[in-house]
Amino acid sequence: WVLSLAGAAGDVGGAMSQPARPTTWKRPLPQAPKRSVPLPTGTPSKMAKRDAEGAETMIVFSTATKDEIGIRTLLGDYVERGVNHGKTYYQKTVPAAGEMDVYLYFWDKRDGPEFHGWWFGDSVGGTQVWSRNSDFSAAKPPKQGWTIPWDGEVKNELNVLSKAEKTVEAKKSASARMEARRHEEDDKLAEALTADWEKRVTKATEKCAETEFDVMQALESADGVDEAGTDAVRMELEKQQKDITDTQRFVAAEAIAASKEDPNIKSELQDLAKRLRGLQAQVKEKLQSLKTSAPVKAELQEDQVPEEEPFNELEGAHAQQLEEMVSAALEKVEGAEDEVEKVSIAAAPLQVESGDDLRPVMLQAIKETEKSVRSAQASIGEARRFISGKLASVSRFTPSAKKAAVEEFTSLQEKLTEAQTKLNPFKTARQDYEKRSQTKKLMEELSSKLAEAEIEVEKAAMMTAPMGGDNSDGIKETETALATAQSILSQTNRLIASKVRMTDKNAETLLEELKVLQERGKLAQEKLDEVRKTLKEMQVRIAADTLMKEVSDKVAGAEDELQKMSEAELPFLRTEKDQDIEAALAEADKVALKVHTALAEAQSFVARKLVEVARFSEGPGQTVKEEVNMLQKRLEEGRERLQQFRASMADRKRSHLLEEVENKVSTAEAEVKKMTEATASLAGGAQTENLTEAVEEANHAERAAQASVVTARKYLLQKTSDLKKLAMAGAGSGSGSELGRLQTRVNTMQQDIAKLRNSIKDAEERIRVKQVLAEVSDRLQTAEGEVEKVAAVAVTTTEMSAEEIERMDKANSSAKAKLSATAKLVDVKLKSAQGFMQEELLAMRSRIGSAEKKLGTVLAAASEKKQQLASAELVAQVLEKVEKSDGVLKKASEAELPFLKGIEVLSAAETQQAIAACEASAALAQKAISEARTATLQKLAEAKEFEGSVCDACTKDLLSLQKRLDASAAKLTELKKDTTDRKRKAQLQASGEKISAVEAAVKKLAETMVRFSDENLSKLLRDEAQALCQEIAKAEHVAQASVVST
Repeated sequence: WVLSLAGAAGDVGGAMSQPARPTTWKRPLPQAPKRSVPLPTGTPSKMAKRDAEGAETMIVFSTATKDEIGIRTLLGDYVERGVNHGKTYYQKTVPAAGEMDVYLYFWDKRDGPEFHGWWFGDSVGGTQVWSRNSDFSAAKPPKQGWTIPWDGEVKNELNVLSKAEKTVEAKKSASARMEARRHEEDDKLAEALTADWEKRVTKATEKCAETEFDVMQALESADGVDEAGTDAVRMELEKQQKDITDTQRFVAAEAIAASKEDPNIKSELQDLAKRLRGLQAQVKEKLQSLKTSAPVKAELQEDQVPEEEPFNELEGAHAQQLEEMVSAALEKVEGAEDEVEKVSIAAAPLQVESGDDLRPVMLQAIKETEKSVRSAQASIGEARRFISGKLASVSRFTPSAKKAAVEEFTSLQEKLTEAQTKLNPFKTARQDYEKRSQTKKLMEELSSKLAEAEIEVEKAAMMTAPMGGDNSDGIKETETALATAQSILSQTNRLIASKVRMTDKNAETLLEELKVLQERGKLAQEKLDEVRKTLKEMQVRIAADTLMKEVSDKVAGAEDELQKMSEAELPFLRTEKDQDIEAALAEADKVALKVHTALAEAQSFVARKLVEVARFSEGPGQTVKEEVNMLQKRLEEGRERLQQFRASMADRKRSHLLEEVENKVSTAEAEVKKMTEATASLAGGAQTENLTEAVEEANHAERAAQASVVTARKYLLQKTSDLKKLAMAGAGSGSGSELGRLQTRVNTMQQDIAKLRNSIKDAEERIRVKQVLAEVSDRLQTAEGEVEKVAAVAVTTTEMSAEEIERMDKANSSAKAKLSATAKLVDVKLKSAQGFMQEELLAMRSRIGSAEKKLGTVLAAASEKKQQLASAELVAQVLEKVEKSDGVLKKASEAELPFLKGIEVLSAAETQQAIAACEASAALAQKAISEARTATLQKLAEAKEFEGSVCDACTKDLLSLQKRLDASAAKLTELKKDTTDRKRKAQLQASGEKISAVEAAVKKLAETMVRFSDENLSKLLRDEAQALCQEIAKAEHVAQASVVST
């Protein structure tokens, strides 16, 4: 097996290979019999249906950060297609445009352990594979452990999972990414909030410090002001009072916003608000003091003179405090600078160029840098707040101490600003590193692709060096190499150009590197163009030699065919009479056609090659053109010889054609003469005994003559077309007059045949009329006979049974059908009949009319008898129903006989039994009467379909039967009423008897109880008393049962 991985963009191996590895790998052929790969069976529609019904799907995906061509070809969905070596194999569902099919299958150890495992290939067990996994114990394709190429290193970026597993893993991965992103966003948000609040607190502190500084200056200017400057000072203080109010509002808003933030931030904002309230109190106090009188101010000024000495002491104390403040602030500023320096040290590894193997180290350095940045930012913020606080506290110092403090703290703030400026670039360390990594990967990828393209260009250049002038195989290989190199180089150059356009102009280093790659691409393209030019020159030389050889072979073949024309002329030079001129002419035509074809192909071929010669360069092209022109002249000479040969053959063919046509016309004239003799006995309408035989003989002669004339005319037309072709070729001059004479002779024969044909038609018409009239007459006589039979039966028979009526109907139908068929036949013939035949047919039509009229009378009588019979049957059916209902009603009347004795003489059981019998009989009578009424109504509806008197008589009989039913229904109603009354009386009688029985039982119980009275109780013995109790209990039970039943 040869497992090749081509180096094109659509091929896997070349894209995955390093420069030191060749683009094709081979492995030794296993010493085993040729394996047979079981492929999926069934029609495509069945396979598609099986896939749609739940075939397992495997998903091949990559976790690599960059798009590698080797892995990209294998990515996609793979659907189960069958089983190979005991395990399922799969096929990629939708190959990309231009890519071949990809299969994922298992191979057992029959060919050795080096082939045992799972494979990606272009077919199951095919010769081209891309990747292998040696885990042969897995029932399904393993997730990881795939080598790319098949004998290369394991690429853990390539993963294989089932669709369900991929869905679960994707959900877990998405959840993990979302959780990590959420934590990262929370951290960033917390850092951003902290930094934001540090900025906001710093801004508030600075604003308070500025306000405090301005207020202190205004207060100082108010001290010792004379009466003239009081108004100006008051206005200034009022302005400062307004500024303090604005600042208080700002700080209060910030304090409200920070209510849920860090307590330290809230504390700092509260301190600022407290300081502002103190300033506000000082300004109010100062404004109040300005309202005092001038003497008070003078006295105050006098009182201040002796305080100069305490003021000097206060200045010394302030100076000492300032020194302590500056020392503490300097310590915090230096601490912040140290933290910034630590950030620089932690970020130092990030300035070094590194590969992917050092990425964990770099990420750790970024993490430490970010941690140091947060610490440094916190130190700077803390120092700023400390200095701002101290600036606020020095407002109470003496002017000289305050000035010195402001200068010192301003200097320290500038240092903090420098430290902040130095720290700011390190805040984006992670983004800068990722950007540099992406840039580096981009440059490596572009450089790798360009190096691959340069290698392909070098291959193409090397393939052109040792090539000989006639090595066409080498040229094809070089063209393939050139195409491959051009494809890769064009793709790479376009990719580099797109990256140059997309790169930010500020990224000067990246732009320079991309421009260097662009220059390399241009040089490679120039070298590729030189190779293509060299190859084109070689192609021209080889093409010129090949062209001359092909043209010479074609011309030689045409000249060989020209030599055969001389051999074709030999049969015409002989004077033998028995020779086959047709065969000789056909052979000559074949030879001329072959020669013409050979010359045409050769000339066309030469013309095409001359066009190709025009594309050659001046050197070899001019020489080839001269040689080809010489060969073309030889072909033109051969064409002239062919024209001469064709002209001579055309003259011979014209003479032969005229001779054949003359023979055909003479034969036809002889047949027409025979036809004239055969029709002589039919002229003038003579009647002979053997007219039919004479007509048949004349028809036979006419067919023979007609066939001969048609053959002669057809042959004449065919040969006329051939002679016209010969005339157009210049070889048939003088044959037009001869053809005209022959055409006149054929037309004359055709006219003679038409005249003779009219005589034959007249004789045939006479015979045909006799035959047609005989047939129609026989049919008419038969139909008239049947009509007479039917009429005779209808007249002689007055009463007819159903069978007789049915037989009569059949006879009528048969006679009517025959009359109708005969009438139609006569009508059809009358449409085209003429002469005596028309007269005979009209007479027959009159006879048919008379027979139809007679048959109509018979049909009417038969229909009336049929309806009378049906009417009698209807009345009989209803009469049967009525008589049945009368019989049932009579039985119901008989059921009343027991009551004629009187209901009082019957017992209750007999009464109930008699009433039940009456009710049952009444129900049966009601059912019978209903059925009879229904049948009567149905038959009345059917009777309406009869005609005339039959309908009236049948309706009258049915109505009389309906009256009988009405009378029976009235009797049944009276019977039901009597039965209902008797039933009510019987129920009342039975109730009286039951009540009498209850009274008797109760009376008997009372009589028995009398014997058990107090007077008789003392006289009874124990056994007698017990027997008496049992008798009382029995009587009570009987009485109770009687009451319950009642």
